Amino acid sequence: MNQKDLSYRPVFRKAFLLPPYWPTWCLLALMRLCVTLPRPLVGFIGARIGDVFYYLSPKRRHIAEINLKLAFPRWQEARRRRVLRDHFRVYVQCLVDYGLLWWGSKTFLKKYIRIKGMEHITREQEAGHNLILLHGHFSALDLGGSLVSEQTPFITMAKPAKNKLIDWYMAQGRSRFHVRVFIRKRGIRPVVREMLKKKIFYYLPDEDFGQKQQSVFAPFLGNETATLTAVSRLARMAKARVLPCYTRRLPGNAGYEVVVLPPIAPFPSDDAVADATLINQAVEVGIAHVPEQYIWTLRMFKSRSSGEQSPYNY
Repeated sequence: MNQKDLSYRPVFRKAFLLPPYWPTWCLLALMRLCVTLPRPLVGFIGARIGDVFYYLSPKRRHIAEINLKLAFPRWQEARRRRVLRDHFRVYVQCLVDYGLLWWGSKTFLKKYIRIKGMEHITREQEAGHNLILLHGHFSALDLGGSLVSEQTPFITMAKPAKNKLIDWYMAQGRSRFHVRVFIRKRGIRPVVREMLKKKIFYYLPDEDFGQKQQSVFAPFLGNETATLTAVSRLARMAKARVLPCYTRRLPGNAGYEVVVLPPIAPFPSDDAVADATLINQAVEVGIAHVPEQYIWTLRMFKSRSSGEQSPYNY
């Protein structure tokens, strides 16, 4: 990384060959093998691993249970339990399919991952608008983003993975599709500079960073949730239109579909809470269609507008 290029580019380290990383290499070998197997078989393997993950992850399961209760209090317990079990299955299925980004044929990927609503992006680009593509934390978020990047210049922002070997592999997968990644601690100015060069910014707005991170409380899934105001500021600085989207895994191991929706309008406004509400509503659209595919293991409601304690015990 140099001063001219502030994008995030982790390097391969000799330490990756040492014993602490051997379990990760075994996981990567399994993912590499799954690239060559029939997709129905890979889907079955992912679902069964997801069942094991459900039982071996009490902390994640606890967080997801609380989130589903807060988001859908009117659902019967049996329905929430079914969505929770399905979530762990589809989450692992998507993780296994990340191997396709690292080793899969691009020709196959373009058939396996389809884009619905690309005309919204094309129309805005032809009108000369800078664009922010707003994607919630759905399990297939990288799979969808990588395919959109094949259609148009693309940047995103991410937090480095704790496992440095996985972090390096994820960077290699993104680079195959010409995705440039910026890390949060460098701020938004490098992102704005790239957006002004007509590169789409792929952004995930639905994380609770607390009130100290320029957030406001806005309704999300029926709860007052700390919501970042970064999208409004970016849209204003880059004079950008904001298009919501989500990526869903299709039934029957038939692949994935990126659904791009029309731009949010009017946006941005002078009301930060109104803007944040529109952003959250855009994420809710995808959740309504595929609730089991949203990443429920995030502590999305940890900040409380009433000042009460976080609902999570972890």
